[in-house]
Amino acid sequence: MERSDPRSANASVRKRALVACELCRSKKTKCDNSRPSCESCARLRVKCLYKASNLDQSPFDVTNQTVLERLDYLVQLVETQNERNSLAAPGPSLYSPGHAVAAQTPNSNVSLDLPYTSPYAGDSCRSSTKVSLEDTAILSESVDLAGQTFGMCETLLQWPIFENKYPVPGPELLVFQSEVTEKLEEKPCLSRSPNGNATQLLGSRRLIHEEDALRLAHKFLSHVHIKNPILDEHNLFDIAREVMEHGFGWDERSCLMLIVCALGSLCTEFTEDFIKPCQLVGPTPISSVSDAVDYASAETYYIACRKRVGLLGNSIVATECQFYSGVYEMFSLRPLRAWSSFNNASKTLQMYLKAQSIQTADAACSLVRSLYWSCLKSEWEFRMEIDLPPSGLATLNYGEIFPLPPASSVQPHGEQDRAAIEKSWNFYLSELAVRRIGNRLMGCFYQHDETWWLSVPLERLIRIATEIELQLTQWVNHLPQVGHSAGDFADRARSDELTFYLHGRLLGFTERVYRPFLYLALYHPLDSPIQESLRPYVQKHIETCLKHTLRGIRRHRHHGTWYQIRECVSMCFLLLAAVKSGKVRVSNSWREAVETTIAGCMFWEMEASDVRALRCVLMDILEQLSGDKAVQIS
Repeated sequence: MERSDPRSANASVRKRALVACELCRSKKTKCDNSRPSCESCARLRVKCLYKASNLDQSPFDVTNQTVLERLDYLVQLVETQNERNSLAAPGPSLYSPGHAVAAQTPNSNVSLDLPYTSPYAGDSCRSSTKVSLEDTAILSESVDLAGQTFGMCETLLQWPIFENKYPVPGPELLVFQSEVTEKLEEKPCLSRSPNGNATQLLGSRRLIHEEDALRLAHKFLSHVHIKNPILDEHNLFDIAREVMEHGFGWDERSCLMLIVCALGSLCTEFTEDFIKPCQLVGPTPISSVSDAVDYASAETYYIACRKRVGLLGNSIVATECQFYSGVYEMFSLRPLRAWSSFNNASKTLQMYLKAQSIQTADAACSLVRSLYWSCLKSEWEFRMEIDLPPSGLATLNYGEIFPLPPASSVQPHGEQDRAAIEKSWNFYLSELAVRRIGNRLMGCFYQHDETWWLSVPLERLIRIATEIELQLTQWVNHLPQVGHSAGDFADRARSDELTFYLHGRLLGFTERVYRPFLYLALYHPLDSPIQESLRPYVQKHIETCLKHTLRGIRRHRHHGTWYQIRECVSMCFLLLAAVKSGKVRVSNSWREAVETTIAGCMFWEMEASDVRALRCVLMDILEQLSGDKAVQIS
């Protein structure tokens, strides 16, 4: 019987293989290839993208292309495995010129590549879904890493140099004690009302004035919303006018307006002033409460908002109300209550997203995406300080691309509005971009406690630290409206609020990059040969701590005040450890840095007992080192 050529038969019947969309390919999940959107993308309410293909290609050409793509994939796997092996053992360099390092942490199967990608228009992450999906995966992993809280403020007191004089049963104990002492404290100046507000510090509550809604909305947008632009500004003004005409109701729009008014009452314009020790003595000492002119009004609006939050369903507006409630609590230095609000916001958003089956308009998607990233970022930041369970929001993999300004916000009324919106979004995207580097930093150095650094070859620590610092430098160079040098960045940070926060983020991450080298220097004897190799990296760490603490703790109240205080206290602990050891050369300005931080703590401690406890520890260590009673400003 005559047989046909099998190769000819296969060529004639070969059909074009279905190719999964970019999202399903990156997640390695089955794609139903539906157009214009597959089921998975429709469920997540994201844009479904397919690789461009030439339909006029012959089946044989398509097959060749598929084979080449698989070969490229295999080459990538081999290169990745080689990078992992190079990091797993000391020896050859971790990276070749032009190639990013892959930091393989112990007991981990995840390779933490470190290429820099800018989040701004025209850069690669705007057109690459792969990079953005990687960002989301890293954020998801970092939420779990953050909960381990290695390297947080109180754990530094457990370093051997402090001789266990300040035992802390749990790393987060001082923060939880803050909540306990609020109920037990008998001093009138430190007492709080049963609702946990600060009105007892300033007198009776004030009445709500609906006619102030529009004015407070403008203040909120100028001083609060610029750091987390998750609201539609035009819609917010519509709500404000509605409230001015009809008053506050019990619906979600009124609830949102109440938290906006609360934050608008409490926020102030940024100033360059930081707290100095001399301002805390004399007949009129200053404090954070005396600085908050409209605190009582803010609490009145906030309490009214909280009465309505419990009535809201799983909606975007409800998530916005809960998120900004967390921001307000952070403004008031009530971190545990802020965590509750942030966690509720994340859970509400998670339930809302899971309930969606169709994609919404582009503007709404952009706002939801911004809200997603803001919730995730707040959760990551908080769990760096306190080990509390994550919400599970990161597992949705919803925010696979950086958010874009909503359509209604990119059509401002004038050039001034346009510049303000652009500045706000540049800051917001810069925060998300540097967070990626920070997540990898924590994955490389802080998955285990500090004793792990003793088991890692010094050459490996140096290579990873150098690469991460390079990534931070590239991030600075990509910042809009910032000079391309560390000096320009620092100069601009003195007078510009958003640049001040970004500069603080840079110093905070740089300090953590070089903290392992200080620990090694304190651990090894002074005459050990390793001290010479450690010296330049230890000096970078000391210089970074001094730069950050000498900036002072600002009088300006903002969302990150509590984090800023703890970061400055941590760096003071590290400076004092270096001075106490006698093994590290520290500039004489260390005393000024510590005393400035103590003054900052005293300014804010009336609102946060944990800050007062940290200040007492700082003063005790300083007194032991110098016997200088002058630091006891009280």
